[in-house]
Amino acid sequence: MIVIGVDPGSKGAIVILVLDGVKTLSVGSSKEVSGANLYDLIAQEKADHVFIEKAQSMPKQGISSAFTYGTGYGGLLAAVEIAKVPFTLISPRIWTSKMHLGCEGDSPKEKSVKAFARIFPGMGDGIKNRNGKLHDGIVDAALIAMYGARYVVSYKTDVL
Repeated sequence: MIVIGVDPGSKGAIVILVLDGVKTLSVGSSKEVSGANLYDLIAQEKADHVFIEKAQSMPKQGISSAFTYGTGYGGLLAAVEIAKVPFTLISPRIWTSKMHLGCEGDSPKEKSVKAFARIFPGMGDGIKNRNGKLHDGIVDAALIAMYGARYVVSYKTDVL
């Protein structure tokens, strides 16, 4: 089963999760999160399902950046519609409530990094940003994909 997880936004990412009976994560793209890139990955990878974090308004976000974010989000939705692949929009509150179970941390980002390390041991080295920290967008997109595979399409895996 091939699942794509998308963390929208300028610091987001698109991740391909290949579930082969055990567990395998293939970071398919950390390029710009756009409808065109998403469409290309769906077509190339023959994705079974796409999970996109549901857009929400952000406190203190300016009008221009909100418009840019909304436009990009609409492009992602158009890409999955045109590709005719099943997709699910997932609220951050919903996927983090399951994926952060058992993870301690002062912030949601810390909990996501710990959940990622638990579910995908050894994968963190290749996805660090310029500051040496794990790329938040890739971490979240991978967790979104795993949440979708586990709780929405009910793929049986031993990683949770």
